[in-house]
Amino acid sequence: MMQPFAASPNPTPRLQQILDLLDRITEAQGQNVPPIVDIEKLRFLPTATFGRT
Repeated sequence: MMQPFAASPNPTPRLQQILDLLDRITEAQGQNVPPIVDIEKLRFLPTATFGRT
């Protein structure tokens, strides 16, 4: 039986795996969409700002 998603102590890694899988599937189908934002640039913004949050 599958565990509920919320029951995972840290769902972020699982979510990232799902998103990576979706990226690979859509790229293989020629439906790849470029990212809207550059996550690496957002990580360098000051803490407690809208872009960083």
